[in-house]
Amino acid sequence: MPAGGRSKSAKKLSPLDIAKEEAAKKQTQIEELTEQLKVLREELDVRSAEVERLRKKLHTILPEILSHRDREKFPLEPVDDPIDVDAEYVREMIYMLVDDLYIRRDKRSMVEQRIEDLETRVTEQSLNYQHIVRKNLSSMASIEEALEAKTPADMQRILRNLKKELLLEKPVPQTKLKGTPPSDSYTRPSKSSHTMDIIHEMENTPFPLTKPLRKQSGDTHIRYLLPEIKQAVCNELSLEKKTGGDWRAFAQRIGVSTETILFWRRLNLKNTMEQVLTFWKDSKGATVRMLHRHLKSPEIYALIPAKLISDFYKVD
Repeated sequence: MPAGGRSKSAKKLSPLDIAKEEAAKKQTQIEELTEQLKVLREELDVRSAEVERLRKKLHTILPEILSHRDREKFPLEPVDDPIDVDAEYVREMIYMLVDDLYIRRDKRSMVEQRIEDLETRVTEQSLNYQHIVRKNLSSMASIEEALEAKTPADMQRILRNLKKELLLEKPVPQTKLKGTPPSDSYTRPSKSSHTMDIIHEMENTPFPLTKPLRKQSGDTHIRYLLPEIKQAVCNELSLEKKTGGDWRAFAQRIGVSTETILFWRRLNLKNTMEQVLTFWKDSKGATVRMLHRHLKSPEIYALIPAKLISDFYKVD
């Protein structure tokens, strides 16, 4: 047989070799499929764990949602497992609950607005009360002065001034007499101008006009300090002095930190003492007596507001 024929027959694979190659290919495919199956099983375990976690959440949340439903609009037969409830049923119920929350939020906003209005009215009433207290103290002092008057004419003059301050009496025009010089004539002002002039005078008159009949307790908290006295204290101590006897010394005496004092000073507040009193008013010991004691201390020595406080409060 020729040599070329022998080489062709030698390259030809036997059925056994072919079977081995096919078996090797199938083994490779089996290994690839096995690896893929392993990955899928791992993913399945992850998904199963996630499903179990979500199921536990549903077991916790769904009964709460069902308990807050409108039982008339959403009747429900008893079920062994809340998860068995129809999904569309739960969806509609959740939509209703969300709408109800929006409605409640709107109502809450209306209530909050109403509260703000009431707070505004309370503030206005507080201001009115302060004006009434101011008039009351002035009236009591005028009555005391009238009782101590030496002559009926002095008493009438004091009472007449008191009536004018309380807007209870209009000025009486003087009768023009023939031959009276023009300088002695009196022109009655209109009702509106007379009232506005008196109100303007009361608003711009330094308070207090006179001492009260009865002093208030020195244990009064500074929250209830007469606003005119508070303003006098703030005006006196808000102005920084070279000696340091101003709001800074007061702040140090009530325990304000040095960092806070420096911060307030950098703010360049117009009324820094009011900020100090606002800080101090949260303390139970912030009484008028303690305020008076701080004002008379050697570090501050603000005698004018201290004297004003002692005229209206029992601080000695």
